[in-house]
Amino acid sequence: MLLTVQHFVLRKRNKRWCMKLSPKSGNRLLTVSIQHVQNDYSPYENVCIGPDAFPHVIEIYGFPQCFKTDDLLDAFTDYSDGGMKIEWVDDTHALGIFSSEMAALHALSICHPMLKARALAQASKKAKGKAIKRAEFIQPVKERPRTDCAVARRMVTRALGLQGRGRGHELKYVEHKNLEGKKKHIPTSF
Repeated sequence: MLLTVQHFVLRKRNKRWCMKLSPKSGNRLLTVSIQHVQNDYSPYENVCIGPDAFPHVIEIYGFPQCFKTDDLLDAFTDYSDGGMKIEWVDDTHALGIFSSEMAALHALSICHPMLKARALAQASKKAKGKAIKRAEFIQPVKERPRTDCAVARRMVTRALGLQGRGRGHELKYVEHKNLEGKKKHIPTSF
């Protein structure tokens, strides 16, 4: 309930707040109205995440505050074949995001003396809230594509600003530079 009183003065006396009528009111109340407060607290309800919501995400908890991202990644190296990333919740809680539901289920079987893991459906409120807020960013991890010499050569060629595609183009470029160098050194008088 909300109580509205017009023409009053709020003062602090002896470490307590006191309400006194102001001199303007002539020591009488002019208007008093009582209104019921209308608030919607539904956004603050408990977050419920079913087991099907984020099956590729687990909560990692119970580890020391001194742990870093690399420490968590090292602990899960045997379980992260398709890739894994860490999303921090607080100093002792993190979300482990895997490439598939099977990888996450396999990671739940971890037996580590310094940390514990559980499914997101059984996670703490804070971890569930973080998962909901960051839903766009906790999609399954994709494995980095394999690279080979051709890909590396193409990347270097483009970075150097060379034109053309095809084998032997680099040789043509080198030959062209050599010809330019020779033209500069050709004597003009006989």
